[in-house]
This record gives sequence, structure tokens and C-alpha cells, in this order.
Amino acid sequence: MRRTIVSILAMVATAVTALLVVATPAQATPHSCFGYTGKFKTGTRIEYADWNNDNVSDECFGIAPARTIWHAWPGSGGWKQMPNNGRADNVVGSFRAIVDRSWARHVVVRVTGGADYYSRLWENSSAGWGGWTRCTPSDC
Repeated sequence: MRRTIVSILAMVATAVTALLVVATPAQATPHSCFGYTGKFKTGTRIEYADWNNDNVSDECFGIAPARTIWHAWPGSGGWKQMPNNGRADNVVGSFRAIVDRSWARHVVVRVTGGADYYSRLWENSSAGWGGWTRCTPSDC
């Protein structure tokens, strides 16, 4: 009988420990950009975008613990969630490139579970951000 009770207690302790590990939220690390502080997934990087190539950051991108993608820029009033429900595990980079004969801003994020990448396009000041599109490291 004593062995049965000890076995049951051991199983309960194991189950409780497993629940605590699963229920623990992702770790968050505070980070500031342009004077705005946000909490980001520990171990991820913050991307500093220099859109006009003057060696000064124009916009920052980061991944929150819930895998949402956020950005901030001077005068934004704080970190803002990127539109269209993008989810990611890390920020890869940012760059400008010509799309349909006009400059477009791109931010590239990685989604774990293989080589799945997504990029985001900005066509011009009136169009705003487009939708998330899948790309590979060679064509992002």
C-alpha cells in the first residue's frame, strides 16, 4: 500500500511539473528604440532599419513573446503591432528594393520549423504595408 501511495505521489508530482513547464509564458526582454520600451521574446534580435542609407536608424522591428511582430519609429508614440496578423520567431533583416518601378521597404522574419521565411512590403507612403508573403532565403 505504501508503495502505491508513493507511486501515485510521484506521478502527480511529474504531472504538475509538466503543467508548470508547459504553462510558463515565453521569457520577455525589455528593449528601447526611439525612447519607446517594449518587451520582446528573449534571444531574438531587434532590427534597426536604415531606409535612406544615412547610417541612422529610421525604424525598429522586434518579436514579442506571443510571436507577434512589432515596430517603432520616431514619433510613432510607442511600439505598434504590424498589421495582418503576422507571427514569427525572429527578425532576419530589412532592406529597400525596387518593386514595380518604385522603392519598397522590406522586413524579413523567420518562422521556425524549417526554412520558412516571410517578408513584408511597403510600396509608397499612401499604400502602407502589404500582406505577408512567403519567401526563401535566396529570394527574400
